[in-house]
Amino acid sequence: MLKKALDRIERARDRDIEYRLKRWATWRAKVLTGSLGYPHRSTIGRIRDDGGIVSRSTRPPEMPYDAIAEEMDGLVWELEQYKKSCATALRVKYTGQGDISAQLRELKMPQGTFNLRIKMAKMWLAGRITV
Repeated sequence: MLKKALDRIERARDRDIEYRLKRWATWRAKVLTGSLGYPHRSTIGRIRDDGGIVSRSTRPPEMPYDAIAEEMDGLVWELEQYKKSCATALRVKYTGQGDISAQLRELKMPQGTFNLRIKMAKMWLAGRITV
């Protein structure tokens, strides 16, 4: 009975860490690109949906605010001071380009080592978040 309860808690913790890392990756991509990626709709689509001429704002884009993502960014930076290889693996996995084989080539490490570093990083993050 206790083992099942502990397993549920561990799975919930793992889902929470994964959710936070995905938010961090999305936020980081927006910050690094200045949120100036491809538009979600074409100009014709915007005219059709908005019912008229579309004017472009001259105001510079605002940096996105996401407290969870910013907390994770700080924690990943803190992890880098402690265990750089784990922080690098996290950055490559969540904010890197390409598939897993391209990421492994970029890091020049075997997949087993990469997976272990990701797992270690997630465990460290889980410990820091619950403090």
